[in-house]
Amino acid sequence: YSWGTFDTHPYVLMNYDNKLDDVFTLAHELGHSLHSYYSNKNQPFIYSQYTIFLAEVASTVNESLLI
Repeated sequence: YSWGTFDTHPYVLMNYDNKLDDVFTLAHELGHSLHSYYSNKNQPFIYSQYTIFLAEVASTVNESLLI
């Protein structure tokens, strides 16, 4: 789970049990966090929000980079 607000950096909250699936989940959530961080850092608040589809593109690409 990745969450944050416009004025703070994103947080990742998850259970990690040293399994490969956990590594992929972490990569996925870090993709969301990086996307949020750069959206918030480089755009005004009104333009920093994005659709769920676009959010999943960023996180899925991050998972693919892990492979």
